[in-house]
Amino acid sequence: MDYTRILTTAISTLRARGVKVEPRFAYYDGRHDCTLGSKAWNESYRKVVAGVKDNQCRLIVDTRADAVVPSGVEAATDNPFEQALAQWATDLFEREADDLDEFATTAEKSGTQTVMLVDYDEAGEVALYAVDPRAVYAQVSKSGKLRALFHVYRDEGDQFTSATLYLPEKAINFGTTSAQLLPAPEAFHVREEIPNPLGEIAAVVVDLNGSVLDDAIPLNDMLNKSLQTQAVVGESYALPFRVYLGIETYDPTQGVVGPALPSMNPATGGRDVSLPTVADAEGDKRQVIQFDSPEPEKYLAEQDSLRTAIARLAHIPTHLVQLGGAPISGDALEIASMPFVGWQAAAIRTTYRRAFREAARLAVRRHLYKLTGRPMDAPALDVKFAPIATSTTSSRVQQMRDAVDAGMSLADALVEFLGWDREAADLAEARTAEASARAFDAGTV
Repeated sequence: MDYTRILTTAISTLRARGVKVEPRFAYYDGRHDCTLGSKAWNESYRKVVAGVKDNQCRLIVDTRADAVVPSGVEAATDNPFEQALAQWATDLFEREADDLDEFATTAEKSGTQTVMLVDYDEAGEVALYAVDPRAVYAQVSKSGKLRALFHVYRDEGDQFTSATLYLPEKAINFGTTSAQLLPAPEAFHVREEIPNPLGEIAAVVVDLNGSVLDDAIPLNDMLNKSLQTQAVVGESYALPFRVYLGIETYDPTQGVVGPALPSMNPATGGRDVSLPTVADAEGDKRQVIQFDSPEPEKYLAEQDSLRTAIARLAHIPTHLVQLGGAPISGDALEIASMPFVGWQAAAIRTTYRRAFREAARLAVRRHLYKLTGRPMDAPALDVKFAPIATSTTSSRVQQMRDAVDAGMSLADALVEFLGWDREAADLAEARTAEASARAFDAGTV
């Protein structure tokens, strides 16, 4: 079978993708470009301020990714077998937490097709593998079904590039004699074909069609420039430059009166200036001029405004990116967190919930195939996410008390404001009612 067409599409797509996502990965890793500023500025201060950076890109990506990593898997019914499989999938997710986090983080920072393989590890156990999007291409139908997956790689110690093409009915391993990571399609030759008993590709794909870093990077550059300017200004503020005017010297051996010729210390950039002994001359105006430097504190407000703008574009709570001030709580925390909670809910509904639910289903199918030796369907499974706290416990308790005083049942209030389980809330309400009745009978109420 000729696979040239899909290999050509995959290689060309990956080459173009690498150019697009490399700057995003660089900024996430802290490799920020220092191009802002004039030529004179860069030539004068580049070596001094090159390390003055504030990496907001990593912060916003990690914050968004943490919000969409599932906390567990649950079955759709009370069937004991399905419940057991859901618990097995939950245990798998806990064991593979690092790969789940890497998958979400990679999707957020790359903003393009991000793949997680569901396969077996060396010990034969089901495992999850997040793949670098610069090395994997997914062919997805309009309905969202995965039709083909091409993964190019180089095993440790290997000199040449290898690849695997996953299809619903089989997997094809390719070899090359090229040291390039993305060689030409004709460089690939088939090594072996492995049947796929599941009848579907065991992988999930997330494609956000753009990275939040595209908007954050320009602001991060401006933030770094502000920090670097503050560093230079701070040095000038601590060591102001002075000029001495109208001061003359007298050479008694020559009987000559002349201007003072300062001796400047190059080790401090000319900020240490030595003057020779001065002999006063009549009628000359003498003064010392000190050049005022900008105050570095003025840049703090500029930097916080830039961090606020980055948080707004990334839909994360502003207080997570601010460096100064006391942590907010109560209503202020609620207000600051609402855009983030709204984004998180939308992202889970549209993308991540579907992907992680599919990963759980495929993992269970892999598990059942290992146990039985034949392909079996997985039951309906869903994923759970940890709630995001948008208020303090004390404020939620006060809100609950106010709601109960207004007529809300205690059980409903416990569920609504404190997140209690319905059964536990009903039990707590019943016990409270019993305690109130005993107190009334004893005459203490």
